[in-house]
Amino acid sequence: MYCNRCGKPIPNGSIFCNSCGAPQGQRYQPNQPQRVPYNQPQQKYANPKKKNEVSPIVAIGIIFFSCCFGLIAILGGNHNNHSRDETNITESVKEPALTTQETTQNPPEAEPTVIIAGYQKSLNENNTPILTIYFDFTNTTNQELSFADCFADTVTQSDHSLYCEKYIDDEAFSKKLQPNETIKIGIVYVVNDENDTSPFEVKLTDLYGKKTYLTETLN
Repeated sequence: MYCNRCGKPIPNGSIFCNSCGAPQGQRYQPNQPQRVPYNQPQQKYANPKKKNEVSPIVAIGIIFFSCCFGLIAILGGNHNNHSRDETNITESVKEPALTTQETTQNPPEAEPTVIIAGYQKSLNENNTPILTIYFDFTNTTNQELSFADCFADTVTQSDHSLYCEKYIDDEAFSKKLQPNETIKIGIVYVVNDENDTSPFEVKLTDLYGKKTYLTETLN
């Protein structure tokens, strides 16, 4: 077997010539240029856009308007709730006043009553001048009370406090009175100066000295 191109002998069944490398199987045509197979490069094309793909600008616009509508809805709901609250307040103000029966069920807290029923100047067993004051105490509250539970007494003369010598009846001083019950309390004070003719200032306050129940001058 001979090469179709250079004519040199080659082994039978050869596909290419060992000398010139020409392919066998067709007769060599010197006047025609050798055809070399051309591998056309594969053209890379950009992925076409999907028909349903949304551009970023459109997506941002949709999100912005959604936020705006949501904010308007929230503000509108708060305004409606505020309007309802104002309506409820107005309705509560327009509620009718309590009837006489309802008012009597919750009366205001009452206070005890005390007055000076009388007083006298004298001498005790030691010939010391004393002042005895008699108080009428009435429990005008709705609970049990005693004179000792309610009052702190102070008697002064010429800006000097008189010493409380004793209570005429200790049991009366601490006795618990029922509502609307009255009792007489006698208290003895020692006079500082028997020659002092100034008036006596009597004052009864609550136990904490915050509220005054009685103020009176005794000549």
